[in-house]
Amino acid sequence: MIFIINNRRVKTMQINVTYRKDRKNWMVDARKIGGNRTYFQDKVEAQSEATRIEKLHFNNMYIPNKITGEYAINKYIEKVKVSTVTKGEKNEKISSANKLNKTIVSGKEFKDWDLSKLILPGVRTPDDILQDLLRSKPMWTNQRNGEPTATKTRINTFKHFKQIFNYFISRSYISVNPVDVKELPIPEDYVVGSVTAEKVSEDVINLIMSNIDPEFTLVFQMAISTGFRQGEQRALMWKHIDFDNKKIILDQSIRVGDYGEEVSSKLKTRTSKRKLPLSEKLYQLLQQEYLRQGRPNNPDTFIFRNRNNRPISGDMFRKVLKEAIAKSNIESFRWHDLRHYFASIMFDTMGVNYALVSQLLGHASVEFTRKQYVHWFENEERDNKILEGMAQAGI
Repeated sequence: MIFIINNRRVKTMQINVTYRKDRKNWMVDARKIGGNRTYFQDKVEAQSEATRIEKLHFNNMYIPNKITGEYAINKYIEKVKVSTVTKGEKNEKISSANKLNKTIVSGKEFKDWDLSKLILPGVRTPDDILQDLLRSKPMWTNQRNGEPTATKTRINTFKHFKQIFNYFISRSYISVNPVDVKELPIPEDYVVGSVTAEKVSEDVINLIMSNIDPEFTLVFQMAISTGFRQGEQRALMWKHIDFDNKKIILDQSIRVGDYGEEVSSKLKTRTSKRKLPLSEKLYQLLQQEYLRQGRPNNPDTFIFRNRNNRPISGDMFRKVLKEAIAKSNIESFRWHDLRHYFASIMFDTMGVNYALVSQLLGHASVEFTRKQYVHWFENEERDNKILEGMAQAGI
């Protein structure tokens, strides 16, 4: 419909005025902007009401009966479109808003939520909402190709989510911002694509290693020899390598802050700070790299660094791995599988010792380690209990 608002012709698709033959009345439908349907016997009265609502909406004075996630996000997008930021930044903000619309929160898409009921004491806390946002598919998966999203994309999406919720607060749609945190946390109990870990064979690892770009051999050898998380490994400096005692010390990691990636002593879990022995193979490769870099005098020099003496990006690590996977003709493999391979070697060496493996991997708890890997040993543990019971019974 076309309305005359403030002496301007305004075309809108927000308010619908339709005649219902079965009821012989006119319906004004304002549901697209969070309102209701109202009915009139006279067409002029119906159009007058539609114009009244549209004027209020046009001047940002319309207060709907129910603020849905979709309505709130549409208002945010309208604000972004008239802002003075660059076209590229506008597109990023709008893309993040559309991602939030489709994010599943407590069982349904965010766009379908009545925001007045989103956060309820004793039912859904701000942290519950945050965890759902962090676990959401749009945060971790590229919707176009199904690949994991780039680190930069996740940083920007998280930053924009925070801005969107701040906008909601400014409009009194909600009272608390569930994304009001400084860093982008990753839930300890969340593994993209699976809750439990799949076992990786030595043959697969050897095949992938044979196809790794030689320049990155040390990167991937360290991953399978330490089980470090990618952010932990990228933050390593030469001061963390104790060549004399053949140890590697982990006390920092790459984290996501308000202004992008940063090196932080705040690790993922309270048990992430740890010291591991260097295998002979990894020890030799590190010595070679140390000499190749000219024996750096500054102990704070990153081991895996770019030309700007900053840590190599996680996207580069993934790119190299992806190329090796393609050459190896392997269907599915992720960086985290290198960590699982390290875990399998430790279990093979020390038996089913969840406590020790949990310590080596820097997990938050032994229970989390057991949850991830117990399915590898279920039959073995069951059989051992049966045999133990038989022995006690003397049969």
